[in-house]
Amino acid sequence: MWLYLVLCIAALLLLFFLFRKTTNASFAILFLLSGIILGTFVTFWFLKKSQQQPQTTIDVTTVAERIEKVCKVVTAEGHFSEVYNYKNTEHLLAFIPSTKKALLMANAKVLMGFDFKKIKWELDQKQGVLRVLEFPEPEILALEPDLHYYNLENGLFNKFNAKDITSLQADAQGKLKEAALKSNLPATAREQMKLMLVEIAASLHLKLEGQEKISPNATIKNLSE
Repeated sequence: MWLYLVLCIAALLLLFFLFRKTTNASFAILFLLSGIILGTFVTFWFLKKSQQQPQTTIDVTTVAERIEKVCKVVTAEGHFSEVYNYKNTEHLLAFIPSTKKALLMANAKVLMGFDFKKIKWELDQKQGVLRVLEFPEPEILALEPDLHYYNLENGLFNKFNAKDITSLQADAQGKLKEAALKSNLPATAREQMKLMLVEIAASLHLKLEGQEKISPNATIKNLSE
């Protein structure tokens, strides 16, 4: 932009000397001053416009594809972290290696519980018994990941693309799910579910039978006893 201003002034000076030979001096000076002022104004206007912050426009369309009625209850919550170190090497002409690397810190809150629709039980009102017939395994009801990339390094010709990033994130979340299922979170979810059902049965003045189907390793005494 400053180059533009200098060129404008040089052109005006040239016109000034040409006008001075054909017109009176006062008119030539007035013409020169007007041109300098106009050129300066235009230059600063271009400078100000070029320094404006870029504008970003985001259009979002949300579509509700399906809404279902569910009866699920969360009985345990766990927090898990893992460092995900990714390396991928490809070879050019079978002997020139190129490696891309990624270091990902993955944190997640995992909510585990049960789907009541999968539970089978019967109510014996005469004996005052709520009997559990079949009880499902605890399942992960929600996983809330928080992913941070601490290093993302491309190879010379082996570079990350959008598909790679999506695959990395999916794999990291899969590892977190595996860690949650191998932890004591399922056992905690079972024990909490059993305690909740015992309390519900007691509030209805019922005895809960079939507790071993909920958690095979322990038995909670019925509160109605």
